[in-house]
Order: sequence, then C-alpha cells, then structure tokens
Amino acid sequence: MTLIKYINKKKKKSQAPENEVRGLEMLLLDAVKKKGCPICSSTASHDKKYFSWFPMEIYHEPDFLEKIRSSYGFCTRHGAFLDQQRQLLPQLNFVHDHVAQKVCDKLYLYLSGQEKDLFLLFPDPSDCPVCASSKTSTKRFLWFFHKLIKEGRALKDYGHPGIMCFRHFMEFSEKASHEVIQQLIPKHEKAIASAVHAMENAGSSMISAGIKSDACRTGMELSVGPAFNTEDLVWLHRIYCRNPGMDPVSDFITSLENKTACPVCLEQYAAMSQWINWLDNYKVSGMDDIDQLTGVLPACREHVLACVNLGRPDLQFAAVYAALKAAWTSTLIAAKKLKKLQERNNTPVWQKLTKKDKNPGENSRIDIREAVTSPIRCPVCERINKAEQRALDLLFALLESPRHQKTFENGHGLCINHFIKAVKHAPYDDIRNFLIRVESAKLSFLKWELDETMRKMAWDTRPEPKGSEQSAWHRGFAVFSGLPPDNCQQK
Repeated sequence: MTLIKYINKKKKKSQAPENEVRGLEMLLLDAVKKKGCPICSSTASHDKKYFSWFPMEIYHEPDFLEKIRSSYGFCTRHGAFLDQQRQLLPQLNFVHDHVAQKVCDKLYLYLSGQEKDLFLLFPDPSDCPVCASSKTSTKRFLWFFHKLIKEGRALKDYGHPGIMCFRHFMEFSEKASHEVIQQLIPKHEKAIASAVHAMENAGSSMISAGIKSDACRTGMELSVGPAFNTEDLVWLHRIYCRNPGMDPVSDFITSLENKTACPVCLEQYAAMSQWINWLDNYKVSGMDDIDQLTGVLPACREHVLACVNLGRPDLQFAAVYAALKAAWTSTLIAAKKLKKLQERNNTPVWQKLTKKDKNPGENSRIDIREAVTSPIRCPVCERINKAEQRALDLLFALLESPRHQKTFENGHGLCINHFIKAVKHAPYDDIRNFLIRVESAKLSFLKWELDETMRKMAWDTRPEPKGSEQSAWHRGFAVFSGLPPDNCQQK
C-alpha cells in the first residue's frame, strides 16, 4: 500500500463519525420543523431496526447474552411482540435456553449450599436488551438535540411546530444546562396551555370523537407522545381479563391453578383490566365528568396508551386530558419559578446583598429543574404495584397450607421476576425453600424441552416426530417475560 492510499484510508475512517454526527443533526433539524416530538420521530424506527438485526447477529452476541441474563428475559412489551414472530423460533429458543441455564445454575448453587445469599445470586432485573438499546439511542438523540439548541440551530424552529413531548422534555431536562431549560420552558408553557384550553373548550362531539379529534391527538403528542411502533400496542391485547368475584382469596387460588401463567402476573393484569374497564364504563360527556375522575385517570405513557387503544372515545379523551393537565401543572410550576429567578436577576445588587440566602440564583435554577423532572404520579401504576404486593403476601399465607402447596406445584408457578421477589421477601425459610425447589424443578423441565427442541432442529434428526416441546419457546415468555398466553384470557 502506498503512503497516499494509507493516508486516504485513514482520512475516510476519521470522516465516518463526522458523517454520522452530521446525519443525526440533520435528522433532528428536519424533525423539529415538523409537527410532533422530534425525539419521538427520530427514535420511532429503533425497535424495527433492532429486530431486523436480531435473528442474524444480535441474539448470539456476548454483549446481548450478558444483558439478557441480567434482565432474566425480555420485558412484557417486547416479549409480546416477539411471541408472535414464529419465524424466530430457533433464535428465541436459544435465548430462553441460555437464560434458563443461568438461572438453574444459580439455583443449584443455593440448593447445594455453595451460596446462601439470594440477594447476591439474584440481583434485581435490569432493563431488557431492547429497552436498554432504546434508552441509549434516546439519550444520544437528546444529547445532540441539546447541542443544537445551545448553538441556536434548533431554537428558532422549536415550537413552530416541532416540540418535545413532556415525557422526553423531562428526560432532556435532567442533563440539560440551566440556560437551555430556561429558554424552552416558555415555549412548552405556551404550547401546552394552548392544547389544554382547546381540550377544555371541546364540545360533546369532540369528546365523543376521542383520539380522532385534532385537539386530543395534539394533547397526546405534547404529553406522552404518539404510538409509532406496533410493539407498543401488541401486549395490550394480551391483558388478562377477569370478572372480579366477591372472594379475592378464591380468585387467587384459581390463578394458582392456572397452568399457563404466573399467578402474581395474572393478578396484576386483572387489576389493570378491572381499573380500565371501570373507567371505560364511566360515561364522560363533558369536562365536569372528567373532573370527577381526577385521581384515577392514568398519567404514564403505558397506561394512557392502554386507555386510548382499549377504551371508548370518551375515555380516550379523558385519559389524554389528564396526562396533558399533569404536564401543564409541572410546566406552570417551573414557569413561576423561572419568573421569580428573572425578577431576581433584575433586582439591584444592593437589594440582593440584604437577602439571607447566600446563593438564591443557583437554588432557583435547581428548583426549576426539579419542577420539570419530578415524576408524575400514575394511579394505575400504583394499583398494579399494590396488586403485586398483595398477591405475594397472599401467596405466602396460602403456602403455609400443604393443600395450597400442592395446588401451587400443579400450576404454572411464578415467573422469574416474581420468583426473585418472593424468595427475597418470604417470611419463613420453609416457604422460601419450597419456592426454590418448585421453581428449580419447573425451570429444569422447561430447559429440557428447550434443549430437545434444539436437538430436533438438526438435519440428522429429521425422522424423529416433533411433539409438545416445540412450543417451549412460546411458553418461555410466560416464565421470562411474565406474559400470559392468548388462551389464558378469561372474560
């Protein structure tokens, strides 16, 4: 290779990152000129790209396998999407077999007495690999967008019409400079106030149109962002629906007998579906009716999407309005604090010196950031978390009886995530050891089926008939993702 060719080759390598950076910046600058959240639109294709590479390269990479071990499988949302991809049977079978092997190894260490610290053996699950990759991509776009706004290249078009949804604005504000946050707050206050007033002045016809109305769609884009990806919605149609009985203990025992899903997961799905069904049966004809639902309407993206996709049009309108109103409240608090800070900056120096606060300006800037980044309470999330805790408490109580231990053994058992929570917080060693023995037995059997499926994929095993083990990869989603199979739904 000549010296000139070597220099040109080095130059191309150094230009590659610059070209990539320029491409990301152009993507964001183009997105901010369009209606909607520039971060949402820039990251909308992430999952699609990830899953396109998953069957060819990602699934066997050491980095991916390490992440899937630490997360104990895919999350419910991505698990529901992958569960429909039967063409990925070999890859998903391999992934579930890998996770099952690692968990079985840890259970063996405990049962053999080599390691008795369950908190060390089973640390809390991390984000699933797809979620972790998506968060990394989002943070990258947020960093570049902050750079563009700070340089003034995106500030002119910001809010005309492109503007971040409040979900991404909260994340953006965690790392953004105080100066940038102060520049964007008035723009968010103006945009959200306009959307709130449009929804509050909506007539019955607009409320009955739900998400199809422009005001409702704009409110959703400004608060939680739109639903771009199909995998955002698939899991919603797997919600376990159960008519609430008069005896919650009998209902839970029925869940223990279920052979296709974790009983604690079923209680969580039932809690969510019952909450949304109750909201859906509440007739909303005006803003007074929405005010009556204050404190019970969802505020997080996940459960607003659930109402939008499972509820009637009037519930769609009410859920979006509640999320938008929560965003507006946080923005108003930040705007008031910003106004006080600006008044402080315009105060003569001699008056500032009389103040007791040594650094009021800095404290005000911290307050502004906290006002924007403080978590927004979602009552549906709180209900689901409470359902999980109450189900685990009831499970511990029932497992003191040999009769219910037998029922539990004959049922599906716990998913990995709830098994980890259960063994860490079991009130007695007998219950903890019982749960570990049952989980070890069930997981070992599932692993045998996964191994058998892979063995029968070989060319020289063609004459062997394929049996029920071929669905082990599918049943693995109930164990590793807490996902109830389709045939588990009950009306």
